[in-house]
Amino acid sequence: MSALTAVGASVPSAGARSRCAASSAAPPKEVCEGVERYERNLSLTPAESPEVHGLVYEQYADGRVTVLKHAPHTTPDIPSTGPDIPADAVKDNRVFIYVDGIHQDLACQHDQIHRLLQAPRKDPSQGVSADQPVIGIHEAAGVNAGIDGTRIALDLGWLKALQGHFLPMSIIRTAAFRSDMAVKSVHDEVKQSLAAGRDVQIALHSGGGAETALALNLIAREDGGRWKNVIRDHVRILALAPAASFKDFEVAGVKKDSIYYTASQHDPVYKLAHAYVPPSQMAVLLARSTAVGVHLLFNPDVGPVHAPDYIFWRNMEPDGSQPIQAFLDGGAGSTNIFD
Repeated sequence: MSALTAVGASVPSAGARSRCAASSAAPPKEVCEGVERYERNLSLTPAESPEVHGLVYEQYADGRVTVLKHAPHTTPDIPSTGPDIPADAVKDNRVFIYVDGIHQDLACQHDQIHRLLQAPRKDPSQGVSADQPVIGIHEAAGVNAGIDGTRIALDLGWLKALQGHFLPMSIIRTAAFRSDMAVKSVHDEVKQSLAAGRDVQIALHSGGGAETALALNLIAREDGGRWKNVIRDHVRILALAPAASFKDFEVAGVKKDSIYYTASQHDPVYKLAHAYVPPSQMAVLLARSTAVGVHLLFNPDVGPVHAPDYIFWRNMEPDGSQPIQAFLDGGAGSTNIFD
């Protein structure tokens, strides 16, 4: 049995089902199952091997996975053999990247991509269809959610130091890549894709928001700032309860109409990150983000509101249409904050 199958076959406990059902009006069974998998992963996943921190891989709609690069071996420059993201992952000149949240193991990310981003068009349930292979960039689970949350707080600190010009960009880039290898992988694969003239659709969840915002802000400042206009014209963001504000992506050059930003107003990560924090208030942001990480460590049962399955479900319209799908198909971005 594959890891993907094992994750998908898990059965939620009665307690998890009741918590999900109590969160809003009668979520479908499959939503509650996805929520339970997410909650269990957040609380029980052991630390993963360092070699999967920032791992870059290609996942096909049939569940096959091909490892493309380990983070230490990615580069912002296009290798002589061509971009790390192969041609078979490009459709209509677009690459599709998914950056996951904190303390999710690799099998959980595989499962999320399979069910939520590569759902069949004719019967998508709550998910959507990318209609192409998805490039996964894996944040990886550390010792616990509190430690992982602190790492994301550090990413936010580097982001504000960059935005405030507090340190030379080269120092921030080196330090950020050392402390969070996923930032390096996002930076390098996005920059390679833009250099190759490709469009980039990034879907991200939770801590993946801070990592992506930092990576994009770095790219936007490099080479005299010439990449900011490239980001404006070629990058789109699907932000699922991100640990970054809408404006943090705009500052990097992403157009407002190219961002779909959605979360529950009861989500502690949303409460932390949705309001843009000026660089001058970096200390406040670090304190608040560390507090969220500690909350996740000692209160792992945070309920369904931060789970990707729940977020996708709450975005569905009463007629069964999915605005997230419309955005991925080229529609204008928006903000959907639900209760």
